[in-house]
Amino acid sequence: MAIDLDKIINSEQQQQYPKYIEFLQKKYQSECKEITDTVDETIENILNKKSKSFVIYGEPQSGKTELMICLVKKLRDLGKKHIVIVMNDNVKLKDQNLSRFREAGIDPAPKDQHELQIQPIDVNKNAFVVICKKNKNDLERLINTIGNLKDLILLDDEADYATPNSKINKKQDEIKTKINELITKITNFDGVWIGVTATPARLDLNNTMLNDHQQWVPFRAHNNYTGRNFFFPRKIKGKIPIEYNLMRLPDSQVTAKTLRTALFTYMVTVADINLQQIKENREEKNYSM
Repeated sequence: MAIDLDKIINSEQQQQYPKYIEFLQKKYQSECKEITDTVDETIENILNKKSKSFVIYGEPQSGKTELMICLVKKLRDLGKKHIVIVMNDNVKLKDQNLSRFREAGIDPAPKDQHELQIQPIDVNKNAFVVICKKNKNDLERLINTIGNLKDLILLDDEADYATPNSKINKKQDEIKTKINELITKITNFDGVWIGVTATPARLDLNNTMLNDHQQWVPFRAHNNYTGRNFFFPRKIKGKIPIEYNLMRLPDSQVTAKTLRTALFTYMVTVADINLQQIKENREEKNYSM
């Protein structure tokens, strides 16, 4: 009996995500619902809600790279052929993430932009997962390599870095910062932009990539997560360790002037307190805003 090799390969490819989730569940002795729930909601946005631009947000150092690996596997299982991951313009960080994506066994094996550029494949017909730094030269080379691909998925790691258009308030609507312009060009042919970040506020205020904030997806931290509650506890042994002088303003009153006033008031107050400490031969103290 003849063996249909293509059928076997395609069958294996369609099982990347469930197999990897099973691996993570055994590794962490957890159901990994934080990941599966986020992936499910993300896929719902793409397939059923037809969203073209939205954000996944979670706590710092809560496992967003692992989440992106799982999401890429799920997208490949669903037949998404062209996946681009852009990240901070840092060679060491890019190499670290590329290694993690490769070690996870994603099919096809992830490549960096330079490898894809020199590889003799038809990018229109063949699937690829490519990681690219967010700088002008690399993004332009990537665009020259892949051209105008439809149905492309772009994952924007640390999306609040470089991607937002800081010229959005200029009089000419067409003026964009270079990175924003290039990322827009990559996804402009029926593609999907997904920003991944721990600091999403700027993406909302800036309306980066015309994202739909109604379809943002929260990435819940796992039970063993050590984050802000550890480093900035509200209470220690039942007592509040830090006293806050907090004034809440309605959104309509939050302006550039009020923000400057708050910052300068804080700086002057801390300086005044520590000058008094020095005057009285006591150590200066640290404060947070």
